[in-house]
Amino acid sequence: AASLGISGQVAAAERALALAQRCADAPYFVARVRAEILTKLGRGDEALVVLETELAHLPTNDAEAMVEVVESRVANLRNQLGIRDD
Repeated sequence: AASLGISGQVAAAERALALAQRCADAPYFVARVRAEILTKLGRGDEALVVLETELAHLPTNDAEAMVEVVESRVANLRNQLGIRDD
């Protein structure tokens, strides 16, 4: 098998995380890591969808969910993408 370059490896990691995210018992961090990878791949719009979707399902009473971190990342991505809250 041909070896993947670094960008191919990163894209493959994102696809693996997308699959992991579909699991009912996926850890909260999967969406955060996947969104970071999407951002690094120049796919900020997809990263925003991942985080906003995850945020809608995060429990506010579980510190491991890191709701504040996800909210901050969503706000930063919206700003970077020029999306305004009107």
